[in-house]
Amino acid sequence: MREDTDSEFQIVFSTLDLTQGQVLRALLRSERIPAVLLDEHTIQTQQLWAPAMGGVRIRVPAEYAAQAKRIIAEFQAGTFELPEDDLPPAPARP
Repeated sequence: MREDTDSEFQIVFSTLDLTQGQVLRALLRSERIPAVLLDEHTIQTQQLWAPAMGGVRIRVPAEYAAQAKRIIAEFQAGTFELPEDDLPPAPARP
């Protein structure tokens, strides 16, 4: 992960998967962390540029960086997954 050059903000996550970036940004915002997804629109329009640009990056104010990294780590560890018995039943086949 690259650190942002502006000391008031930090890059806390980067990915080539735009959808994963959007989900994590929404998760951080749900925890009241003001997260921004950098290069989202460029990658949406020119997906082949993602590797060259380093994908999309989530940036947060520096004072939220540790909390954001902890939440992202919990997400990646599966902390927010539903238990198997909590999933809705599969639709019946005709």
